[in-house]
Amino acid sequence: MDTPSSPPPNTPSDAAERRELRAAMTSPVGDFEPFENEDEILGDQTVRDEAEEEDGEELFGDNMENDYRPMPELDHYDPALLDDEDDFSEMSQGDRFAAESEMRRRDRAAGIHRDDRDLGFDQSDDEDDVGPRAKRRAGEKAAVGEVEDTEMVESIENLEDTKGHSTKEWVSMLGPRTEIAIAFILFETLWMKGRLHLS
Repeated sequence: MDTPSSPPPNTPSDAAERRELRAAMTSPVGDFEPFENEDEILGDQTVRDEAEEEDGEELFGDNMENDYRPMPELDHYDPALLDDEDDFSEMSQGDRFAAESEMRRRDRAAGIHRDDRDLGFDQSDDEDDVGPRAKRRAGEKAAVGEVEDTEMVESIENLEDTKGHSTKEWVSMLGPRTEIAIAFILFETLWMKGRLHLS
């Protein structure tokens, strides 16, 4: 029995059959209305945006101080919303400390952590802290292995590839600097254990 080594050549009828098969396999196109022109529906957006911008309230400018002028109709609290009826006694520092300690103990038991030491600071303030203390803490974390995933540096596959930077710039970057430090520590370790022989 002869088995052909290659498929038989395509005939025009095969191509027509394949087209019919592909047409049957695809989903039919429904009788949908054609898309409408978006500009006709929305109108000219740029003109509308400029008009809205002009209608907005000016927050900065010559009349900015007017926000702080006295307005007697607005400068009082609604008595229905105030809780002035109850007489609250003054609390001593010891009583306050005892109450706060009790609340902290209750929160710890419930798994709630409240720390208001940084209430006055934005997190972006800490990100700008690159002084000696921040560097020392980062170094201590790295030495102990407590560096978080967000702080991890991507491994450099090829230190020789400076990616267009000068050598001085390249070795001062965090990733290459870390790779060089790791390679040096590995070199020292192997040398001290006698496993590294230079010839």
